[in-house]
Amino acid sequence: MVRVLRCVPGRLAEYEVSGAPFSVSLWLNLTALIAALLFWLGLHTLDDRLLVALLVGLTAALLAKLHLKVKRETLLVESSLGVQLTTTFASGRRSSLFIRRGRLSDVVIAEALTMHRVVAYLAIVLRHPPRLVPLFRHTWPRVAQLRDVYRGIQLILRPEEAARR
Repeated sequence: MVRVLRCVPGRLAEYEVSGAPFSVSLWLNLTALIAALLFWLGLHTLDDRLLVALLVGLTAALLAKLHLKVKRETLLVESSLGVQLTTTFASGRRSSLFIRRGRLSDVVIAEALTMHRVVAYLAIVLRHPPRLVPLFRHTWPRVAQLRDVYRGIQLILRPEEAARR
């Protein structure tokens, strides 16, 4: 779901897309269930090191999931400065990408084909070097929501063209 966090018409807008929630308790319960199953099967009597290795592996998987799972993505669009995309992960880590106004050529809604579906995404077209920078690539909002964000970005970056539409 796309939320508008801040909006100053014609000057600034900030959009937020939340990812699927991450449940630490589910992972911990799963780890406890697997450990209990392994104890019930008697794995600890065969080789303690194998049981410890499996539990360490599950803990490492939990930490990797926390480090890579996207909690939310925010897009800040400012008419004179440019665009900033910030990705917040479940572990609290943040990653930001800033594109200054002079490098922006256009904003488009593009489509990509995967093996099983067609995915629509919002992208920024850069001038130099010419390329597409996809936005919200971890949370994948729906097309109707992308259209609303697209219109809002166009009102800020190209108010004269947006008024004609």
